[in-house]
Amino acid sequence: PPAPPDAQESRGLGDVYKRQVYGYSIGCKSTIRRIKMPTKEVIETTMKNHFESWNAKDKDRWIANWDENVVMYDPVGGPDKQGIAALEDTWENSFKDGHSWKIEPAFMQICEDQAALHVKNYGIVENEPIELDSIEIYWINDAGKVYQVQTYFGPPEGRTLDPFFSKKD
Repeated sequence: PPAPPDAQESRGLGDVYKRQVYGYSIGCKSTIRRIKMPTKEVIETTMKNHFESWNAKDKDRWIANWDENVVMYDPVGGPDKQGIAALEDTWENSFKDGHSWKIEPAFMQICEDQAALHVKNYGIVENEPIELDSIEIYWINDAGKVYQVQTYFGPPEGRTLDPFFSKKD
């Protein structure tokens, strides 16, 4: 995933120890990135904006909550989505005719620059009600923008996952 604009690449065992003391964040592919850490209050505000703007169907406010180079693993195992275009596609797919979603954080734990959540998802898909639980991890930069997200969910029993969320063979 892309590093936040103020990130500096570094590697080494010493950095793993420094991560705990000096605010390092481990990214994918065993790369360690040094970033300026957002405060807990910044993360809480970012997540509040995420849920409120989504549920109000305020697309502009929702997109403004994300870094322009965001990487989305939504869901993990599905196609990777990157940048503002991915946000636009996610929004359009979620609210196309016969579809609608409300999301509710059931539990949130903040550690370093990340917010891990259990999310209750209440939707209408092809004009049929649907409910599912997801685990979602958000990485937030010091400007209060989400720069990476990983979601973990599957379709409810008897349903299939929308092709938008499935890797093409």
